[in-house]
Amino acid sequence: MGRLYIPLIFTLGLFLISCGGGGGNPVAPELSSRAQVVQNENSRILWGMWDVTLIPTGVDSASVELVPLRGANFNANVQQFLTPPFSPVDLLTFAFEGGTNFPEGYVEVKVAIGHPFPGLPQYRGFDVRCIFMADSDTTGIHDTSISYASPDPYGNPSSVPYLVNPDGYTRWWNPPEFTDPMPLLSYKPSILGTDSAPTSTLNAYKYFADEICCDDDVTMLQTENRGTFSASGGVNTRIIEIQFPTNPLQFKFNLAVDASWALPDPSGAPDYPVDSFPPDAQMQEPYIVLGEQTGGDVFYTDIASGGTIEMSVTVFDWQAYGNPSGVAGEITSIWLEGEPLAAPVDVLPLSHAHPGQNPDTSSVYTFELDNSLLDLQSSGEKMLLGTVTSANPVSYVPQLDGGENFVYPDAPLAAYFLAQVSISDVVPGFTLEIPNGGEAWSVGTNHAIMWSGGDPFNTVKLEYSKDDFVSDIIEIVDAAQNTGSYMWEGIPDDMSDTVKVRVSSVDYPEVYDDSDEYFSIIEEMLQRIVFRGDGPYAGMQIYSIDPEGLTEPEQWTFYDGGAFQECAKLSPCGKYIMYTFCNLAVGEIHLIEVATGIDTDITPEGHEALYSDFSNDGTKIVAAMAPVWYGPHDLYTFDYTGGNVESLTTGADTWAPQFNFDDSKIYFMEFMTSEVRIYDVDSGNITHYTDNGAWNDNPTGSPDGTQIAWATSYPNSGGRVIWISPIDSWNPADLIINFEAYIRSPDFSPDGSKLVFDHGGFDASEIGIWDFDTGTWLDITNNVWGEFQCDWGIMVPH
Repeated sequence: MGRLYIPLIFTLGLFLISCGGGGGNPVAPELSSRAQVVQNENSRILWGMWDVTLIPTGVDSASVELVPLRGANFNANVQQFLTPPFSPVDLLTFAFEGGTNFPEGYVEVKVAIGHPFPGLPQYRGFDVRCIFMADSDTTGIHDTSISYASPDPYGNPSSVPYLVNPDGYTRWWNPPEFTDPMPLLSYKPSILGTDSAPTSTLNAYKYFADEICCDDDVTMLQTENRGTFSASGGVNTRIIEIQFPTNPLQFKFNLAVDASWALPDPSGAPDYPVDSFPPDAQMQEPYIVLGEQTGGDVFYTDIASGGTIEMSVTVFDWQAYGNPSGVAGEITSIWLEGEPLAAPVDVLPLSHAHPGQNPDTSSVYTFELDNSLLDLQSSGEKMLLGTVTSANPVSYVPQLDGGENFVYPDAPLAAYFLAQVSISDVVPGFTLEIPNGGEAWSVGTNHAIMWSGGDPFNTVKLEYSKDDFVSDIIEIVDAAQNTGSYMWEGIPDDMSDTVKVRVSSVDYPEVYDDSDEYFSIIEEMLQRIVFRGDGPYAGMQIYSIDPEGLTEPEQWTFYDGGAFQECAKLSPCGKYIMYTFCNLAVGEIHLIEVATGIDTDITPEGHEALYSDFSNDGTKIVAAMAPVWYGPHDLYTFDYTGGNVESLTTGADTWAPQFNFDDSKIYFMEFMTSEVRIYDVDSGNITHYTDNGAWNDNPTGSPDGTQIAWATSYPNSGGRVIWISPIDSWNPADLIINFEAYIRSPDFSPDGSKLVFDHGGFDASEIGIWDFDTGTWLDITNNVWGEFQCDWGIMVPH
């Protein structure tokens, strides 16, 4: 693409002299003889440059004074066309929008641009940009010759005017750097007033094309249309938002209209569609560059700072369409500078490239600015300047005979952008999750300490205390990776019921979190089996018993008749017993705190619940729930308070759900078909495990994740027996427990060596245990009442 700077006033002058058509160059569209001496067939053309003054006549209205710049660099020495009525004022029109507020210095204006050669399709414009020129308040760091107006990141007035909604930034045509010593193109004063001299060398622009209008996003431009501005005689319109200084309040700036062009293929006559123009008709540097913060955890406070900034830079380049390397072949660097960076950095080598929304012409570069690149001084919103350097051409020299004699920026050709990043003023602290109170960990056992947050910190310190970290502070580990968990191996022989754990940043000890409540280090955790039993009291209640049946069952609920409790479960930490309260009208999920006996209804509001289970990581509960008692029920998860409810299925008709060993699956019974199903937590898919046409219920997984045990009437029509089968196929079974006709509600022992179940039917069932090693079983209850629905786990001493 060429770099020919011929202002509109000159082109219009030649256009007025003769009305001919033909090829050649848009600096002289009517003179075929002149076209023969033009050495370049492509060009960057200045359609016009104006000094603009807005004179408010109300809060949202103003008169506009447009003065064609006689003293603009590269301006033509054609005096008569610098004076109205020949000056190109009508090429540019303004209409103020309702958001304008002149007293606050905010202007929202609809700018319309007409093509300077209407009716001459061979002069179709490409990459037409209206450049906003004003004074600067910021100097470049990577390139100190750059000066620009940095927008206030909060949208407030600044010391200089700035564009609130720019499409990009360009160095082209800035008056301080583009000058012309040649007599033909030198400046001759006119009668129209003084010259304006904005100081910015980098200026914001809005992109004008047939394909977009007003507030449209420039990224909507399609490759096949190439951002063209046709010479049909119509106008293209964009909304430009400007924030002016308010002290003093002044509305003055420059506008330049920049376009690109190349000689079309004559075979395209007379309409000269877009395809008639070669790739060089486009600008060579990227036409749009967008930078944005996409994530990270960067923060700054008086006590700590750190974290990372995740960013993306999207580069749109028409020339990439013909480059085998795409956008990567069109650029050589992506420099970022400004607070909070310690120094300018080329992020291109740090980036991962991805296809953009139009893979032919755009690429997205993602990268992370880590602590080694940052110098955090304060929190809040910051502006980063980005410079995307062109691979070819590499300079701003005008591409025409004698172009090297012009004065132009001594800098690599580049496209620019400003990106806003946010530095938090809140320390992203830790949240200790386990142990967080009520747990009981046995001496010599291993337990995972779990926490969340604190993402900016690479390493953490873990400690415990028996006096709220006043003087009794014992180190667990001095520096562990901040992965969210640490296995505390060999709980020390330091028994107490007032223990708390602390997780803190190694670099910033002031950033920490402690257990909310006390937990206990005990000599030994209790293994218990919980179940539903008729018992000596009215109704069905919840009980617990030791696995050997050496003690009398302990009763946990004391409801009057007319209600029944079922589906007892022990939480992984041994702190809670969960059960379902039913009275044939409502279904509620309750938690009993073992240490205190406090019973809490945690049923999510607006639901009736039946059958539930704890996740093995101790963070959530799964239940079969429905808006009404009679269902059908679906799978839902929620936390121990009944909050953070998530619906997992729709119309699955679920019953008796249970998590598998690593919480990646949920086993359940499909009630109407009475078949066992498996829900995959990651994908949401449901697998049919059994399809045997029999009654199948209460599926449970082995601790090692290899087997499923469940009660089934297959292959008999009466009673139920227990099948234990491989996880990938229900038949054939690894083991069938069928010493009598009614055995159900299986659950594995914590070590997987035994299985607990109820047997004997509804009237006089007992709790039995099968020993896999010996192939024998024994009863641990022997009562006149019936016991059902067992769960084997651990329980804190109480």
